[in-house]
Amino acid sequence: MVCCLVCDESRKVVRSRPTNGICTNCGGSLSAVRVRNMFRLCFVPVCCSHKSRVMCSRCGAQYRSH
Repeated sequence: MVCCLVCDESRKVVRSRPTNGICTNCGGSLSAVRVRNMFRLCFVPVCCSHKSRVMCSRCGAQYRSH
């Protein structure tokens, strides 16, 4: 008997707007991004959470938001 659990996490950008600052890695502009995380267990949605992040629009580096 084989038991297999399938877990999945998907991330989707809900909202994005430009913010002040430049990326220290590539010099691109920063964006304030609202991200929705959806966790699934055996293809059934278990948990959904929203987080605000500051990300570079060019290279995707994440920065702390105060």
